[in-house]
Amino acid sequence: MILIGFSLIVLLIAAWTDWKWRIIPDWLTYPSMVVALLFHYFHDQLGHSVFGGLFVLSMLLGLSLFVQDGIGGGDMKLLTFLGFALGFPLVNGVILLSFLSGLIFSKVMKQVHVPFAPFITFSFMILLPTISVG
Repeated sequence: MILIGFSLIVLLIAAWTDWKWRIIPDWLTYPSMVVALLFHYFHDQLGHSVFGGLFVLSMLLGLSLFVQDGIGGGDMKLLTFLGFALGFPLVNGVILLSFLSGLIFSKVMKQVHVPFAPFITFSFMILLPTISVG
């Protein structure tokens, strides 16, 4: 529950900064990744956490090779943090719902570029009842 609360705070800050300034600061994402990894280390779940983060990072880096201007670096780092925090496969639901809600929003609003962190946060909050970590 502690890591879930921490994750929600990180996501809310990221959503706000992304919406307002179109940036997710490194001072938020990198320390958050360390906190998630340390949490899982002390709860004997480090392998689960590392796999989740590396899975997300490799998937997004692979996607960025094929899709120009698809997802920003801050969004990648934020989702990688969630991979470390939630682990695999829990992070998959957040990723899927984030992409779907972001796509629907961009089509309805007829915008090509939308800040993505609010959709990651929205998806996390929607799926919160199904998430249990640690």
